[in-house]
Amino acid sequence: KVNGMGKVRVEKYGNDILKIIRDYCIENDIEVSNSVEIFEEKTPKKKRGETKRISLDLYKKGKSIEEIALERELNENTIFGHLASFIP
Repeated sequence: KVNGMGKVRVEKYGNDILKIIRDYCIENDIEVSNSVEIFEEKTPKKKRGETKRISLDLYKKGKSIEEIALERELNENTIFGHLASFIP
């Protein structure tokens, strides 16, 4: 709800800003609620093409496009596209 902090900026800088605020509060004896953790673990981004390789590996192991889609929580058309990118 901070002016100028839209969704993209919150996702990009939100945790860092909240950490700075929390550290400041701790350093200055300002009460901080610890009942809810406000920081989310950042998951490392997968390298480009890695997601396609994962789909291909699962396909080579004998899984169907439908099974891969369910396992990876992706659309079947997405998996089809992953596999099609390896045809050339």
